Amino acid sequence: MAYCTSEHVRLRLPKFPSDVAHDAIVTEAISAAQAEVDMALGARYTVPFATVPDVVRHITADLAAAWALDTTYSGGGEEDETRLSAYLRSRALDQVRQMVEGIWRGTDTLVARSVLAGSKSRPGMLTSTRGTTPALRDWVHPGLE
Repeated sequence: MAYCTSEHVRLRLPKFPSDVAHDAIVTEAISAAQAEVDMALGARYTVPFATVPDVVRHITADLAAAWALDTTYSGGGEEDETRLSAYLRSRALDQVRQMVEGIWRGTDTLVARSVLAGSKSRPGMLTSTRGTTPALRDWVHPGLE
């Protein structure tokens, strides 16, 4: 199951050509974007997603739109991405980074791999050091002196 459709991508690119060749570009871009999302989020979440969360659909559509723009307008030169594709890619990758780091604050329907069954949050860490003096408080890594 694809994380987004060509309609989701085309909503981001209203003036993108609509012919057979460009439809094929969008289809390939969706596939590439989904692989990129799976690769990035696979460390924290079980992929591929059986039920696609909205945030993953939006990220995939942004990445696919960026791929389609670069393929069509940059002449294949990776260094010549369009401003719109740079913005879409940056927005998507920033959301992916936040999700991977566990700091995503959007509507989160994703469940991390480390979540206990029946729970939506990760278990807390118990510590027995509360109220004690940190033994390594003044320690500095030898390379940072």
